[in-house]
Order: sequence, then C-alpha cells, then structure tokens
Amino acid sequence: MTLASLKKLVFKKELSLIKEIVNAVDSQITIQSSDGQFLWGTPIASHSHQFPIQLEGELLGWVNGDERAAAIASLLQNLAHREVEKRTLAQELLSKYKEISLLFNISEKIIDSLDVQEIASLVLDEAKGLLNSASGVLLLVGDGTCLLSNIASFGEDLYCKENIALGEGLLGHIIQTGRGEIINDISSDPRHLGGQEPMTTLICVPLKSKEKVLGAIVLSRPKTLPYNAEDLKLLTTLACQAAGVISALLHERKLKESRQNDLIFRLSGQIRDSLELGIILETAVSEIYAVLHLDRCLFLWYQTESRYQKLACSQPHLVQPVGGLEIVTEINNPSLSLLKGYYLPEIVGNLACQFQRHETVQINQVNALEDAVAREFLLSKDFLSLLAIPIQTLSGQVGVICCGTTPKSP
Repeated sequence: MTLASLKKLVFKKELSLIKEIVNAVDSQITIQSSDGQFLWGTPIASHSHQFPIQLEGELLGWVNGDERAAAIASLLQNLAHREVEKRTLAQELLSKYKEISLLFNISEKIIDSLDVQEIASLVLDEAKGLLNSASGVLLLVGDGTCLLSNIASFGEDLYCKENIALGEGLLGHIIQTGRGEIINDISSDPRHLGGQEPMTTLICVPLKSKEKVLGAIVLSRPKTLPYNAEDLKLLTTLACQAAGVISALLHERKLKESRQNDLIFRLSGQIRDSLELGIILETAVSEIYAVLHLDRCLFLWYQTESRYQKLACSQPHLVQPVGGLEIVTEINNPSLSLLKGYYLPEIVGNLACQFQRHETVQINQVNALEDAVAREFLLSKDFLSLLAIPIQTLSGQVGVICCGTTPKSP
C-alpha cells in the first residue's frame, strides 16, 4: 500500500463514511499523509494528539485531534488493511483461474468430447484401414510458425519422424503447394534430401481449409505395393473432411482463449470496484462456472485453528479442533442440491490434508479414487470429476476454488 493509494482508494471509496464519522466524533479532527499533506480538515494549532495510521510497519499518515481521533485512525488502518487483503485475494483468484484454464482437462465431458489430437488419431486409423498402409503420420503447422509437427502417427518405418519446415524436403514442398501427390520412387525424386534409401512408397495429401494449409496426412507402405490414383482420391476426400473438423476445433480453441482473456479483464474490473470479500468470491465463482460450462463451482475455506475457534463460538457442537472445510460460495446446475456448510475432516478424508498443504487436487474419475472416505463423500455429493485449486490469502487463510462435473442423466 503506497501513500498515493491511501488517498486514492481509502478516501475515494469511503469518503462519505469518513465524513459522517468525523463529524459525529469531532469536526475539528484532521487527517494527513506521512509527507504532511492534509487529506481532511483544516490545520489548527490546538490539536493535542497525533495518532498514526500504519500498515505492516509502514506509516501511511496521522489523525490529529483529541483522544477521540484514535478511533478514526483505527478505522482508516482497518480500511487500508482490508484493501490490501482484497487486492491480494483478487490477484490470487485471477492467477488461479489461469491455472484452472490450463489444468481443467479432467474428462472428455467437461469441455469437448473431441480435441485435435483425438481427431488426428481417428483420421489416421481410418486412413490406415482405407489404404492398407504400414505407417502414417498427421502433421500440423504450428500456430504462427512454418514448422510441421507430428501430432499423431502409427507404424515404425515413418518417413517423417521429426518436425519439418514448409518448403523444405520432399514433404515440405508437397505440403506447401497444397496438392496431394503419390511418390512411388522416393529415391529418384529431386526433393528427397538423401540419406538412407527409403524402402517405401508414400502418399501425401495436405489438409486445407479455405485455401489455408493446416498440415498433411502422410502414409507409406512397401515399394511392392505402390499407391494409385484411386488411393489419392480417397485420401483427398478424407483429408478434406478432417481439415474442416480440425479447423473448427482450432478456431474454437482461439475463441476460448479470447473468452478467458475477456473473463480475466471483466473479473479484474469487478473485483476492483467491489469492497466486499463475499462479492469478490461470488463474482469469481459465477464467472468460472459460466465460462467453463461446469456442473458445480464453489469456494471453500480450509478451517485453520484460529478460524475454527471463531466458528466454534457460534457453533459449539463442533468438536474437531482443526481441519474442516467450510463451503461459503457456490453456483451449480439448478437440478443439484446446495453444498454450503461446514464438513468435518473425518467426512472429507484426505482432501482436507491436501488443501492444508496447498496441493492442487485433480480427480478425473471420483469412483476410482483410492481414498475411500473422500470417494464416498464426493459420490454422495454427485461429483463425477473434480479440480480444486488452493489459494492462500495475505492473512494466512487457505481458500479453495473447486470445479466439478456430475454424472449425466440417461
């Protein structure tokens, strides 16, 4: 917290509250920053006391007046502390959201039923059977590069085992032209870079979408079984269909990245405009739930001993001193029951210990979980899969963002 932020944040957002309290206590009270600038009131010579406003050992300013000014100094100090806590948690939430975007590959049912890698494998399986090939590879042009990468393959005698550049070598030239070719005598082709003489014949068909080359399908088999024009026609048809699907998936990936960036921007603005921790958590949970199309998204606190003691004052029936989980904010599918409340450690199993150690918990299939207690707890709450990201706040509290899916009804 800088001196400028004391004036900008505390006074800008809490000005009416400060005005009412100062006028109620003593309109002669003045507030000044540590460099001597008066932020409130008119300087007078009769002030008998000067009460510091401090935060984590840093002097932010003073409140001048009689003994009643001490309450104003305490209020401003608490407001400054709350602002630091809020900003720290906001940054943690945004950072953990990025982690969720990167780690949330829990199961096929969470975001997409198919991805580019799966499409590539399916296409190659179909091509292998269709053209009776011994080996094959599906290459894709890297985003923003001219390099072709192997994203799926089968067989051992691959003609292309490493990344290649568009326009280089036999395959690089074929793919750059955008036209499929059959090469039954590789060693005599001037585009072949030499080396060990290949004992195979190959067929290469580029993947094109709206005249843009995305990659290629390359198949090979022994020289004794050369490819023909009908093979080229069949593979071209398959490549055309595959290119359309891959292009759509790549486009959807970019849209998701754009939506995620938009979410981070919106979430930052909403958090900055909010003064309440509850609103921050509700905003984060709601936005993550909506963007990732989840069944459940919730925020919980791991109850440290100090937090438990506060909780125990209002709920004396709790006998476990530490380690429970308190779900404070959630949003879910309307068909699901709410989970808000406190859960003892003996009910949640090893989840509490993992959160205490700040471990990210990723469970792809809850029914396969080895921890029987945690498994039964999650199954009883209709979790099919779970991703939980711990967050440690400035005050030392451990919060957790939990994202999950539930079994789909038949």
